Amino acid sequence: IATGLSQPLGLATRGDEILVVGRDQITRLVDVDGDRETDRYEAFNVDAMNSPHFHEPASGLQVGPDGSLYYIKAARHAKLPIHPRHGTLIRVEPDGTASSIVAGGFRAPNGVAIDPDGTVWSSDQEGHWMPANRINRVRPGSFHGNNWSGVRLDREPLETYEPPLLWIHPTVDRSPAAQVRVPEGVWGELAGRLLGNSYGTGEVYLLLEDEVDGVHQGAFVPLPITVPTGIMRGRFHPTDDSLYVAGLFGWSSNQTDPGGFYRVRRGEGIEPLPIAVRAVEGGLEIEFNQPVKPDAEVVDAFTLTGWNYRWSSDYGSPQLDLRTGEPGTTDLPITAVIMSRDRRTLHLEIPTMRPAMQMHLDWRLPFETAGERESFVHFTVHRLARRPAGG
Repeated sequence: IATGLSQPLGLATRGDEILVVGRDQITRLVDVDGDRETDRYEAFNVDAMNSPHFHEPASGLQVGPDGSLYYIKAARHAKLPIHPRHGTLIRVEPDGTASSIVAGGFRAPNGVAIDPDGTVWSSDQEGHWMPANRINRVRPGSFHGNNWSGVRLDREPLETYEPPLLWIHPTVDRSPAAQVRVPEGVWGELAGRLLGNSYGTGEVYLLLEDEVDGVHQGAFVPLPITVPTGIMRGRFHPTDDSLYVAGLFGWSSNQTDPGGFYRVRRGEGIEPLPIAVRAVEGGLEIEFNQPVKPDAEVVDAFTLTGWNYRWSSDYGSPQLDLRTGEPGTTDLPITAVIMSRDRRTLHLEIPTMRPAMQMHLDWRLPFETAGERESFVHFTVHRLARRPAGG
C-alpha cells in the first residue's frame, strides 16, 4: 500500500491513522480516494537524527497510553556518537509537533513494547559495552550501558548502568527482537504474560517477571513456537486471539528464509512449562503449569550453573566464575527438592545460591498427564528474596 520509505522498522495505528517510523522521520500514510493505497505521505514528525553510518536504524513504533508515540534508535557500531539521539528511546507528542529523549545507553535495540500502564520494554544485542544480549525494562532517565550512545556525547563514560530484567547468553538467543504482551483472557495461563521474539532463532519464548524489594529480574522459558525466518515483531489479533509474527533474514540468524508472516494459534494440548521462577535465600522456587507425578525422583532432575559478565568497551564478555571472577562457570549443587501439595511448585534447596548476572537451569521431569519432558530456564538474579518464616 506504500513505497519509497527509508528503512521502515515500526508501524502503529491509531483508529484509521497509519504511522510508520523510518530512519528519516515518522510518516503518516493517507488514503485519499479510498482504494486502500497511499496517496499522500505526510511528514508527521521530522525530529529524527542521522549520520551516514549503517548501524543506526529507528524501530518499534508504539502508541503509549496517552496517545504519544515511542521508538528506539540504535547507536553506531564500534564508534563514538556524533549526535545526541544515537542509542536512545524517543517519545513523540501525540500530534507529532515535538519529541524528547526518554532513556539512553542502548547499542542495537530491536523494537519496543509498551504495557497499558506505560511500562516500556526493549531488547539489546551483545557487542561493545553490551556483555550479552538483554531484555530491558526501561525507566525514564535510565542509562542502559552503552557509553558510546548519544546521551554520553562529549561526556565522560559512566561507571554504572541500569541492569536489565534479563541477560541472555548468545547461545540461548543470539539476537532478541521486540516483546509482546499476551492479552488478558487469551491463551490460558499465559494470559497477561510477556513474550519475547527472536530474530536470531525464529522463536517465541516466555519472559517471566519477578520483583524483589523494587528490583526487577526475569527468566527465559522456551515455548514450542519456531518459524523459518528471524522474527522481528508480534501482535495479537483483537478478535481471533491468534498471535501474528513477522520477520526477515538480513544478517546473522539461525533461520534463513528471506521473510514471512505467520499466525500462531493455541492448540488443544498444553505442554508442561514453568510459569514462575523466584530466587530465594538458599534456594530457588519454580512453579509449573501442570503437576509433577507424585512418585517422581526430583532431586536429580535439575542441574544449575551460574556466571557473571564483564561490562567494558570490549565486544561481549566471557563467562566469569561467580566465586573467582575468572573465565568459567559455577556449579550450584541442589541438595534437596521440596514439592508443594498440588505438586506444581518445587522448592530447590541450594546452599550456595547467590545473585548472578546469568543462571541456567536444565530440568527433566515426569508430569502426571503429559509424561516426561525436559527443557531449561535461563534467568538473571539481581537479588534474593527472603524466605518466609519457617520456610
